[in-house]
Amino acid sequence: GGPAGIETFAPLAVHDVHLRAWWARLLRHAITPTGIAAVLRGFRDADVRIDAAALHCPALVLHRLDDRAVRFEGGRDLAARIRGACFVALDGDDHWWWRGDQDAVLSAVERFMASRDGQGTGA
Repeated sequence: GGPAGIETFAPLAVHDVHLRAWWARLLRHAITPTGIAAVLRGFRDADVRIDAAALHCPALVLHRLDDRAVRFEGGRDLAARIRGACFVALDGDDHWWWRGDQDAVLSAVERFMASRDGQGTGA
């Protein structure tokens, strides 16, 4: 019933009482312990490498250097498998994009969208 795994997803938030309460409440209401174990196994065992190589769309892959939830090499590898993907390494260790340096995330998205402007995607 507690904020299990928060140190993996948001290491800097381990002492944030409000975020810990939100995460614990989400975990309690979203799924059973057995269910989350199955979901996490599915994430761990999923192999999207073949599917990623078949993608034909603009893609932006953001990955924080010290992300504890997903290895940095995994993000880089995913981007390398998507033809024409843009990979951006960000400082920090929070997995959740809305934690940590949000300005860096938003700047990367804005740059990516601006680079796509005029190529059929609009901004």
